[in-house]
Amino acid sequence: MSKLPASATDFVALASGDPADTDAVQINTDAQVMAARLAARQELVHQVASSGKAYLVPTDAAIIINGMRVDALDGLLVDSGTALTIRGHAATDILMVELI
Repeated sequence: MSKLPASATDFVALASGDPADTDAVQINTDAQVMAARLAARQELVHQVASSGKAYLVPTDAAIIINGMRVDALDGLLVDSGTALTIRGHAATDILMVELI
């Protein structure tokens, strides 16, 4: 099972329908459940798959996604193919479900 690093450079697959995600729990669907841990003021970039959409939820603190504030426990639906720039105000984990 995957563990979250102290700070993220990208999302870690926790559960996945992609057989290439060998460290993730395998699920029988075309999706990935992923997480990232951001330190305060840390930024990461993620490209949403062109074949799907993504739903993100910060767990502990607000984040800024492409200039839009998303508060803790609020969700954001992201269209396919979108390049995401995510910045944390304070340390937080982010949970994302992405269709692949």
